[in-house]
Amino acid sequence: MLKRFHQLPIGKKLQAINLLMISLITLLTIISLCFYMYATLQDEYQGDSKSLSSLLAENVNSALLFGDKKSAQEALAGLRTVDHVSHAEIYDKAGNLFASYAKGTGTFRAPPHLDPKGYETEIHFGRLTFNTTFPVLSVAPDKEQIGTLTMQLDLSNAYAHLGY
Repeated sequence: MLKRFHQLPIGKKLQAINLLMISLITLLTIISLCFYMYATLQDEYQGDSKSLSSLLAENVNSALLFGDKKSAQEALAGLRTVDHVSHAEIYDKAGNLFASYAKGTGTFRAPPHLDPKGYETEIHFGRLTFNTTFPVLSVAPDKEQIGTLTMQLDLSNAYAHLGY
């Protein structure tokens, strides 16, 4: 193959080199665009989950304070309108499961206990899922952690649009 390349006239050699360079640049551009779209998607879901978690945490803080499991369950039931949330749980201050939501029946089984710690939002990306943990705080002025909200977002549909 290399011997044949050396026998070509200079014009054909330059054309072959140009074609190779254009192909490599195109390939690198496509790969860069895919990584950019992937990172943008993760940032978008991270922002959405923070907003959704913050809103839910504010809605369930009184339910946690007064031990109203039904009210907390109803707040979580509102997640059925959010397509990419596969499940969510609320844990009390001791780390015991207080309320849960799962899309469909039997799709997720929450652990009965979560080790409560003083943290801010924790986010973990998996292959097709995005897990977030968010503290539920009491009302001002104390703002002490009275519970924990966990959510798992299903990214399979979003990744399917990217071609992964």
